[in-house]
Amino acid sequence: MSKEIETEMAMHTVATFSGGDKGRCIQVSYSGEIRNVIDTERYIQLTMEEAADLCNTLVSFVREEAERRQELLKTKLLELRTAERNVFTEVMNLPVDMGVMPIIVTMIAKYTPVK
Repeated sequence: MSKEIETEMAMHTVATFSGGDKGRCIQVSYSGEIRNVIDTERYIQLTMEEAADLCNTLVSFVREEAERRQELLKTKLLELRTAERNVFTEVMNLPVDMGVMPIIVTMIAKYTPVK
């Protein structure tokens, strides 16, 4: 007898079932469209050991991808900070006699935090 496991995946269902000599197994089924493929299996069945190996692989993937994205974010934040410093440096270096002091004060008040 199989038992469906709740998941938040929209295109996949997960169920456990008796695998006979293999013990309890898990099945992950795909319910989406597969284009240009005829008579393909839309599921995988795993023993507990296989599921554990897959789990370790997926956790490693998620960790590595999160670290990669974190590095991309750090790089982008550094670029934004550099651009911000450049803009304020350029504004602050404008000659005061150009009548730009009100603009400078407005920009500083608008774009810099109070604390």
